[in-house]
Amino acid sequence: MKKLKVSLFMSIIIAVAALLIIIGVAGFIHDRQRYEVALKLDEIQILYESRSDNNLLWQLLNELTGARGYAGQRALFYAAMLSFDNGDYNAAISYFEQLRNRHRRSYLAATATLNQAYLSEQLGQTAEALALFELATANRTLFSAWPEAALNAARLNEAVNMMAAISYYRMLVSELEEGNSWKTLAENRLIVLEP
Repeated sequence: MKKLKVSLFMSIIIAVAALLIIIGVAGFIHDRQRYEVALKLDEIQILYESRSDNNLLWQLLNELTGARGYAGQRALFYAAMLSFDNGDYNAAISYFEQLRNRHRRSYLAATATLNQAYLSEQLGQTAEALALFELATANRTLFSAWPEAALNAARLNEAVNMMAAISYYRMLVSELEEGNSWKTLAENRLIVLEP
């Protein structure tokens, strides 16, 4: 009986040691993968800023656009910006939309919403642009540039829904501090629109 207890105890110790080794190796692999992704993101930034090798840049972006977390967000954002810079506005919109949908709570998702709204407006997709400006305005807790989005929502609403436009301008006036340029623009617009 004593040998059985010792044997059982040794088996437990070996199993725990094996588990600790597996956890350590998995942690090392995970850390190594995170390091490699960070290096790729650094290389993407350098290539984007220098425009030295677009083929390599797209290769790296394609490797990371499907990634989760920060790496995927940054890769989608760079892919959108590179598409925009290359004049492929529909692709830029697609990348911004993927970023918004996959990483909803990211600060980059809010920025992507605003950028996508501007692109949609430039492409004549006014209804889509208005919806995106309104969405960016609704995400005030995640997006520090919400006043810019609200002013644009008000501006576009002037053509389709004057009451909504006035409501956005009033929101800017009531929620922003004195001296804020977005508040001043909204106040000036209300002077023109309200008798």
